[in-house]
Amino acid sequence: MVEAEKATWFLGITCHIQLFSLVVFVWLSSETLSQQESNDTAAKKNAVKTLEKAMASVRQAYADELRKLSESVAVENWYSSLAGWPQPKDAWLVAEFPFDKPPLTTPPRTTPLTTFANLARPDRPGMMEGGNITFVSDGNRKAVLLDGENSLVFPQTGIFSRTQEFTICWELKVPEQLDRAVVLHRTQSRIAGGFIGYELLIEKGHFSFGLIHNEPSNAIRIRCKDPVPVAKWMHVALVYGGTNSAKNTCIYIDGHRSEVDILQDSLQNDFLCQSTDVLLSIGARNKDQGLVGGLVAQLQVYESALTGIEIAGMVTDTPLVTWGELSEQQRELWREHYARREDAQCRYHVESFLHYFKSLSAIVDEPNSRNREK
Repeated sequence: MVEAEKATWFLGITCHIQLFSLVVFVWLSSETLSQQESNDTAAKKNAVKTLEKAMASVRQAYADELRKLSESVAVENWYSSLAGWPQPKDAWLVAEFPFDKPPLTTPPRTTPLTTFANLARPDRPGMMEGGNITFVSDGNRKAVLLDGENSLVFPQTGIFSRTQEFTICWELKVPEQLDRAVVLHRTQSRIAGGFIGYELLIEKGHFSFGLIHNEPSNAIRIRCKDPVPVAKWMHVALVYGGTNSAKNTCIYIDGHRSEVDILQDSLQNDFLCQSTDVLLSIGARNKDQGLVGGLVAQLQVYESALTGIEIAGMVTDTPLVTWGELSEQQRELWREHYARREDAQCRYHVESFLHYFKSLSAIVDEPNSRNREK
């Protein structure tokens, strides 16, 4: 009996020791994990500070180089050697839809797939979504007539993140002043409301360009001061500089940068929609007001933030004047173009800034990558 009691006592002590050891192990593991998380957080904060400091330094260096260019004759000499307006590089063009002929119907399908030729990437055609689509002639243009319900969609096109430069441009005719209409978007609705992605809307008669993670607290939005031109063709270009700044987010109308009001400039995380079901679309959005009676022609998408000079060169056939005939504002546009495209030192600063910003975004966006669209 005594031996049995001893055995029971020993077994009980052993169990308590094992349980105590397990508790200590769990506590130490949690302490180690907590310390590791604390160290990781501190490391991330230090990395963010270092990158932000590097970005500020590069930004100042670029501004200094621009000032030097304004004091030299390098831009004037280069400009005087030009035979015509500079054009975007073909390598930047990832989509071109002329809409100058009826779409192709791809058999065999129970429901024929209506596609539009992509001259830049034939393997990535556009499509019609929502019903029949109408092709019309308007002056010397072949165009698509929108009805506010159907939309033109472009799979595998316009998939951009906040660290990527891009330009989307097209010809557009708005029939009348509109209080609201979805012109173009690549967005996904959130469960909690609102959208993630980018969009061009007409709001109270004005163009409104938004890049949205969660509006209004985490987004960029600019709105044109002038109302949308109506009953006339215009060339529209949306430009995002890949720098997370409203300052480098632009709307061009007929080759001229529009004056805008900055409504939001607080984008802290990515606006990229990861779902393959989200498509670049023109003319309509589910449960929203589409662009009824709008006409669309000649869509182009570039993987670069085109300069004001390159966009102006798309829409003008006016010969270049002499440097002396340019206004100071025009000269500034040419200097900016030269800095971005021709000056090796300025290009180095721009590329360095974009590199640092991509590194910064990888740190900041990483915790949100899994739940970005919830």
